Amino acid sequence: PLQLAAHDHIIIDAAFDPAGRGKRSGRLATVAGDGRLCLWEPPASEPLGVVSCGSAASRVAWTPHAGPGQRVIVGHEDGLVTAWDVGQYP
Repeated sequence: PLQLAAHDHIIIDAAFDPAGRGKRSGRLATVAGDGRLCLWEPPASEPLGVVSCGSAASRVAWTPHAGPGQRVIVGHEDGLVTAWDVGQYP
């Protein structure tokens, strides 16, 4: 099993990159009640990047295009929606 340990709380939502640019199965984004967005390249157990989103997050989705300007959209429990540029991550 894949163990993702970068969050301080249980993972609430996860989404694979629809562009599938990863070496194997593509990148994975996870969010949790700790207010962090983590980017992964399974099967690695260390994140590619961690972004502090501020408030607890409950939903995550990728924009459909790859490369510069690609974003991960995060929905927060307080109703806020944020977009994070993740095009710089491999």
